[in-house]
Amino acid sequence: VRALDGLSLRVASGEVFGLLGPNGAGKTTLLRILTTLTQPTSGLVEVLGFDIRKQGLEIRKNICVVLQENSVELFLSVWDNLLTYARFHSIPADRRKQRADSVIGQFGLSEVVGQKLIDLSGGLKRRVQVAKVFMVDKPLVFLDEATTGMDPINKRATLDAIREQAKMGKTIFLTTHILHEAEELCDTIAIIEKGKCVASG
Repeated sequence: VRALDGLSLRVASGEVFGLLGPNGAGKTTLLRILTTLTQPTSGLVEVLGFDIRKQGLEIRKNICVVLQENSVELFLSVWDNLLTYARFHSIPADRRKQRADSVIGQFGLSEVVGQKLIDLSGGLKRRVQVAKVFMVDKPLVFLDEATTGMDPINKRATLDAIREQAKMGKTIFLTTHILHEAEELCDTIAIIEKGKCVASG
């Protein structure tokens, strides 16, 4: 199966870029390539000026990623999930707490901050997962179907928080098949189908 077929994209620094397409279009495959999890079989791929094949470590140092699979610590509280993630990225202790307070406010998590993730709904778990990547200051953030499983209230809070983060100058690469999300958030979009770009602008 050729998941991507002659796909060519360019994302400008500081923009919110939306990649749209139906399930199976190749969105997640592209995201896995851009985040160095999968090697492309051909073509040229550069992220932040780094070659995906030769400089994968440099790319990983400068990005944050939310994939479709949940990657939260279920037996830690929301607060401890955020602080642990920040520790992995060597953020000093005083800045960790300051950043966690900011993210909790932005993502509307204050009412559940002391609860363990295992006790939260799927939508709230997902919101914590998205919030985690904004604990660290990386220039490029990849969000794969960021609002999957969220109810309308959770989704609204998450979209508002992503919009606030974008205003801070981060480049955000968002994959979705929900058109109104892309319309609300994105400066530029591309639509792919069967691994090909069928429209962009």
